[in-house]
Amino acid sequence: MEKILKNAAGISFCGIALSHLNEELQLHVFVLGCFPYDHDNQTANQIRQFVDCKLMEFNLSLDNNKFVVSDDANKMKSAFKDSCIRIGCSIHYVNKQLEYCFTIDIVDKAPIRCFCLEKRIQGVWILNDVHFITTLLYPSFKNFDISPDLHASAIDLTKKEQLKRHLSVSSITCTTNMKSHLQQKLKFPTLFTMVQDFYAIPASNIIIERLFSPSKNTVTDKRTSLEAEKVNELLFLQKILNLLKQICKPQVVNETASTETKRKINFESSCSASCDGQEQLATTTVKKKPKVNEENGILCSEDDKENDEIDCF
Repeated sequence: MEKILKNAAGISFCGIALSHLNEELQLHVFVLGCFPYDHDNQTANQIRQFVDCKLMEFNLSLDNNKFVVSDDANKMKSAFKDSCIRIGCSIHYVNKQLEYCFTIDIVDKAPIRCFCLEKRIQGVWILNDVHFITTLLYPSFKNFDISPDLHASAIDLTKKEQLKRHLSVSSITCTTNMKSHLQQKLKFPTLFTMVQDFYAIPASNIIIERLFSPSKNTVTDKRTSLEAEKVNELLFLQKILNLLKQICKPQVVNETASTETKRKINFESSCSASCDGQEQLATTTVKKKPKVNEENGILCSEDDKENDEIDCF
C-alpha cells in the first residue's frame, strides 16, 4: 500500500496483481487494479477485509495454497498470516541489508563487510520451505554448491511436498503414446505442478511499485477535480494502451482502406461526370457552328437564323 498526496489531503491506494504460470511455463502477470482504500484505518484486519473484498469482485479468494508477496511491515505480516502463505519480498530484504552494511562507519574492510552482510541476512531474512524447494528445482542451483549442508533438507522438503500432492490427486492419468513420455511434465507431473506454483511467486513487488509511479503523475495538485475512483480507470487505460493499439490497428487499417476506396469511387464519378459535361458542351458547340450565307457571304449561326425567321414572321 502507498499513500498518494492530493493537495493537502492524502489518499491511500492498494495495488493488487496476480501471477500465473501456464502449461508451457510462461509467466502471465495480471494487474487487478490500483484501488482507493476507503476503510477507516489501516489495521491488519481492515487491510485483509479490503483485499478479500476486492478479490471477490474477480471471483478470487485466498486459501492455504495461495501465496501472498508483500513487504515486511508488521501490519502486512499480521494481515496475511492466516488462510494464505505470505512470502516476504526477497529483493527488499537484500537491498536493505546491502544499504546498511555498505554504509555503516564501523565497517571499512571488504572482507569484514561481506562477513557482516552474510550474518545479517541470515538473521533478518528468514527462509521458509518454498525457498529451499525452488532452489532444488532450479537446474543451476539444484546442487547447493554455496550451502551444501542444506541440500539434504531441501530434498526432504521436496519429497514431502511431492507426496502431499500425489496423495491429493484422485486419479492418475495414463497414456499409451510413447512420444508423450519424452515430455518432462508427463514424466514428473507432481514436480511440474510444484514448479508452476512456486515459480509464479515474484521475488519482488516491483509490479505494484511500477503501478504507483504513473499514479503519482496522474494525481497532481492541478487535477483537483479528479475523483479517487477515476484513478484506477485511468491507470487501467494506460496499462492496456499498447494492447488497444494492436487490437484497433486492423480496424483502423480497414477503415482507412474503405475511406480511400470511397474517395477513389467519388473521384472516378466526378471525372466521369466532368467528361460527360465536356462531351455535351462539345456537341452543343458543334451544333451551333457558324454557317456561311452563300448569297451575301455573311457568317451567321442557326440561332441568328431562327431569330431572323421570327422577326420576319
